[in-house]
Amino acid sequence: LSYLNGSGAANTFFDATGLPINGNSNGGVDPLFSAYSRASGLELQNIDPRPASSSPLLVANGATLQSGAPVSTTFRGAFGTENWAAGWTKFDASTYFTPKVDVIATQTVATTAYGANVDAITSNTTWTKDNVYILTDKVFVTNGATLTIEPGTKVYSTLDTKGTPLKDDDAFGSLVITRGSKINAAGTAEEPIVFTTTDELEATTQSDIDGDGTVAEAPTATTAGRWGGIVVLGSSTVANYNSSGNIGENRIEGFQPAASADLDLDGRADVIEYGGATPADDSGTLRYLSIRHGGYVYSGASEINGLTLGGVGSGTEIDHIEVYANADDGIEFFGGTVNTSHMVMAFNQDDSFDIDEGYSGTNQFWFAIQDPLLADGLGSAHDNGGEWDGVNGTIGDYSINSAPTIWNATFIGSGTTALVGNDKGNNAVYIDDRFKGKVYNSVFDDYKEDLIESSSDGPGTGLVFAHNTIGRFGGGSYTGTNASNLSYLNGSGAANTFFDATGSPINGNSNGGVNPMLRSYNRAADLTLVTIDPRPASGSPLLNSSLQAGAPSAASFRGAFGSDNWAAGWTQLSIAGVLQGEAPSTGGSAPFADTDNDGISDTLEATAALTSLGFSVGVNDVSPANRFQNVFTSSSILDVRAAGQVTVQAGASDVSLTLPVQKSDTLGGWTSAGNMTLTMPKTSGKEFYRITIPD
Repeated sequence: LSYLNGSGAANTFFDATGLPINGNSNGGVDPLFSAYSRASGLELQNIDPRPASSSPLLVANGATLQSGAPVSTTFRGAFGTENWAAGWTKFDASTYFTPKVDVIATQTVATTAYGANVDAITSNTTWTKDNVYILTDKVFVTNGATLTIEPGTKVYSTLDTKGTPLKDDDAFGSLVITRGSKINAAGTAEEPIVFTTTDELEATTQSDIDGDGTVAEAPTATTAGRWGGIVVLGSSTVANYNSSGNIGENRIEGFQPAASADLDLDGRADVIEYGGATPADDSGTLRYLSIRHGGYVYSGASEINGLTLGGVGSGTEIDHIEVYANADDGIEFFGGTVNTSHMVMAFNQDDSFDIDEGYSGTNQFWFAIQDPLLADGLGSAHDNGGEWDGVNGTIGDYSINSAPTIWNATFIGSGTTALVGNDKGNNAVYIDDRFKGKVYNSVFDDYKEDLIESSSDGPGTGLVFAHNTIGRFGGGSYTGTNASNLSYLNGSGAANTFFDATGSPINGNSNGGVNPMLRSYNRAADLTLVTIDPRPASGSPLLNSSLQAGAPSAASFRGAFGSDNWAAGWTQLSIAGVLQGEAPSTGGSAPFADTDNDGISDTLEATAALTSLGFSVGVNDVSPANRFQNVFTSSSILDVRAAGQVTVQAGASDVSLTLPVQKSDTLGGWTSAGNMTLTMPKTSGKEFYRITIPD
């Protein structure tokens, strides 16, 4: 009765003795929502109003219901399994439906033969998006295990130097997939997988997550080195030579875990070893993955990249990856044969795309932006768009040297008047150690220094740059005479790459100094890139220049973008407002989603009935070729059969048409005269014949 106030409240929920009436519960029952939290001042922080599995609101747990509701339910309250208020309400936009800190997932790790300090996942494990994962140290996936990460999952990492200048006692979050193990991290454009610093979580939740006594500010494009990175190690080929030949293996840079074992006695810690003789090696899938604010520095020449790939094979799938504000390279390939596409490297403080040790994959749609400044606003943060080396160790023009093929790259520098680069300079490309790659249909623009810098042993046999557009460079000028094109080149190895000895463009490359005419491109006074829409504007030379044929995906433009802004929506570059332009349409949500925009829902295209007819999710089955024009069923064939026509089932190899023939000598009666048979060789899956009797 203490829950009732006023005489009119009598006999509403309880009778005069306080007993519940009409199926109501007693007072004080916890409804057990899926989530519910308040701050110390009682302000609501977070609620998920759907009943938890053990909630008394569910009929399954004994709740009784009044019959007759307009929509039948199996629960008390406004919500069952669907949060119908999410996505469109101001309440949701104010993040009340978003857990300030979800369930913090503590990853159980095992001690293995690799050593006591190697924290390992040794069996198949799944990380789910309803948890927040915080890595406080390196986690290794070993023993052939597969780590699966659901779309929409966020993984945060910390950095703890232990208050000492030593490096071996540092604890920093990183994820390492060792040889023979796999990662399946297949996000989506709507639900990308995110790896970032706990600074981001602290700023969002206004909570001291790492226990250092402060709440971090939101990280920016200059916040870097706050954790390690993602490392994938495989058994594909590696060019690591000494005087005796190719060792074929190496250990990854960036860290040396204390007490890590060398079980095969080859002088390299096994848990960070990579390479082998399996070009098609499969390390899993990385897709729609954003890696932010990492880049732990173990030593001056040993740092962790945003994404490090050591000996990763072509059986691995990598596409739609972003590395944002990393202290070292965005991505580095140490050998391997993996293919990549739709890669975004933005505001990283060393090179965007680093290649070494015989990497030889095929790549398309690479996008790089170099950052002009460090967080202090004074130091140079940038290096090269690409640092591309052919071999490690003893230099030679070996057949296994790095020889990737790169199609449709857009490389944006730090500005033609930026500070000089912090390592080898702010060049579009730096090549060394007999690099043999091929670069086609790309654009390079707005770098402080040169289009290409090369040592004398930089180019290897087969190096090709063809059908590329050369933009503005601080180290080069084009004034209308071909000879000035040579000012874009630096080093003897740069000769005859884009221009011949007289400065004339070769292999379909443009002159230097061409404005690529992007849809949007704005820098602040300190050269910070404010906005960019990297798609070509109408009239852009990227749309009407010659192209090298043979790209994995046909593209009618130079650079990484045509009319489709594939990096919009899911990247931090887009979320931060720097990347302009709308995201591609996904055609709605399941079951009506139509990701390929052919007018057929993905749900239908995935059914056995349509897949058996050749329809596919992700492929436009209507344009330019209409698959419906070649779809025939027994019923549809019978529908077009006119009177007097016949339908014949073809055999395995021949088509036989038999027509009965009758005879009569009086025209009053007919008898069989045998059959007339026509046999035709079967040449395709569907064939139609018609017999026409002339008038």
